[in-house]
Amino acid sequence: MSGVRIDPDWIASYAKTVSRSSEELGSARDALKGAPLPADAFGQLGHNTGADSAYAQAAQTLSDQLSRAVDALTAAAEGLAKTADHYGSHDQDVAALLKKAGGK
Repeated sequence: MSGVRIDPDWIASYAKTVSRSSEELGSARDALKGAPLPADAFGQLGHNTGADSAYAQAAQTLSDQLSRAVDALTAAAEGLAKTADHYGSHDQDVAALLKKAGGK
């Protein structure tokens, strides 16, 4: 027997933590998209130096990265939840087999 132990309850709890993190990042992404800084906020100097377009590009890049992070965390949370369900049901199946075979 190997020294690896799987704790389905811990995995399920961690899946919820990862899911909450995904939701929080999604909120940050939505806030960034929901309140864009208009180009005229940089004034004429900002326009002449390109600060307005540089900011717009940086904001779009950040939004795209946040979207990818949300997707990755969502997939991880779903995978962790499936893993917890798999191991939890396996433990229950083994316990039922042992009980059926006369074990306690």
